[in-house]
Amino acid sequence: MLYANGSLTVPRAGSYFVFSQVQLYHVACGRVRESAHVEVVHSVRVTTATTTTAATTADTTAGSGSGGGAATVMSTTWVPCASAASARPTWFQSSHLGGVFHLQAGSSVAVHVTHGDVVADKREWNFFGAFLL
Repeated sequence: MLYANGSLTVPRAGSYFVFSQVQLYHVACGRVRESAHVEVVHSVRVTTATTTTAATTADTTAGSGSGGGAATVMSTTWVPCASAASARPTWFQSSHLGGVFHLQAGSSVAVHVTHGDVVADKREWNFFGAFLL
């Protein structure tokens, strides 16, 4: 497995367990009215050079089709200021994703988080990886 530019590149085709954890952190929900409408999306994308990645919850095969492309294979959404608990001055929330996908050799796996300013800056709280089953 090769790591470069925030992505892991899969060395050979096979079934991989792909996982990611992101610690989200938000301050002052009660003081910023616009915060109530912010949706933070934590997702894992698979990109292939020679095939279109087309995985959905019903199709766990990443890398089928023709052409090149990228697709989100897992995602979750968090609205930090939507709950009654958001009245607290500081909010922490862990986001975990994991699943098994058939990946083609040369596919790359990357994590994306909208609103990166809410990602906690502790390295041990944020990670992702993949391993061949």
